[in-house]
Amino acid sequence: MTNIKSVKKLNDNGKFTNTYILTQLDDKEICVPHAEDNRHYQNILEWVAEVDENGVSKGNTIEEAD
Repeated sequence: MTNIKSVKKLNDNGKFTNTYILTQLDDKEICVPHAEDNRHYQNILEWVAEVDENGVSKGNTIEEAD
């Protein structure tokens, strides 16, 4: 299980910056680059792919930017 509460894309002037705002369960926020070798980005991918004990998606999704 990951320590992620939510993940949101970060935009600059309406354009995705290849960065995410990861909010942890303790409400600490981390800026995470879209980089395969970044451990926080890997945690995001795991969080999105999480399933329950029946193999059903937990519905974790990355929010679009405001």
